Amino acid sequence: MYLVDRSGNAFGTRDLPDGIGGRLAAAALEVDRLAGSGAAHRALAEFGSVVAVDMGVPYPWAVRVCCWAAAVAEPDVSRALDWAVRRAPHGHRLVAPTAEGPWDRAGLVVRDRLPAFALSAGHASEMHRPAPRGLEIGPPDGLDELHEGYGGWMADPELARGLVVAEDLARPERGFLVARADGAVVGCALVWWVAGTAYLSGLGVVAEHRGRGYGSALTVAAAQLGAAGPPGGTAPDLVWMHATPEGAAVYARLGFVPAGEEVQLGPAGGP
Repeated sequence: MYLVDRSGNAFGTRDLPDGIGGRLAAAALEVDRLAGSGAAHRALAEFGSVVAVDMGVPYPWAVRVCCWAAAVAEPDVSRALDWAVRRAPHGHRLVAPTAEGPWDRAGLVVRDRLPAFALSAGHASEMHRPAPRGLEIGPPDGLDELHEGYGGWMADPELARGLVVAEDLARPERGFLVARADGAVVGCALVWWVAGTAYLSGLGVVAEHRGRGYGSALTVAAAQLGAAGPPGGTAPDLVWMHATPEGAAVYARLGFVPAGEEVQLGPAGGP
């Protein structure tokens, strides 16, 4: 499997070009900006090249200081962290491509690492994996059905209702899919079109329906939706996502290539 950009340059899975890291960093920053806007319960602040986001749900990862630029000024990081602390009774995270940087201040330790996987949009659009019998994948029939799939696989309906609201369904940068097995909603996927890429998130299958190939079929459908681009907009040339260890195995089998990671830092001893 190869990644191929629009200019026709090809590179192997173990020889990613230097530019991929910068592409994903720019796209990740736009995802963070979108995550902090579009609803009254969210908040977004920018301090130089540092973006601070409050997604409006009571989890430490929802209040994020996002440092993706090649050069980040320490005063900007400090101001953003102060903003996050004031808004984060449940804790906060600083996210960056590496644990070392001007954010290296007392009290912050690595709390998690999420690998990124990428695939050219051309290859994503050509992916084919027959859906298991009885499985249908398509746009949600309204917000309640999306919450049923999203909250169902997370086992937290309230969290799903906070992360996706009615305003999000109307945003041209967002796309949504639900998976139905014999008429019952069993999972979902979210697409963000940002910075010339398609970012996949929210991919999951309700626990009692796992192990049947639904997750792989949903990933293929989400990748194809992402590669097609937003309605009336420009198609991206790259499809990518962050992955849990369980998801990483699925994405690798489908041909996605490891392409860096997101490092999450938080206060030592905090949530």
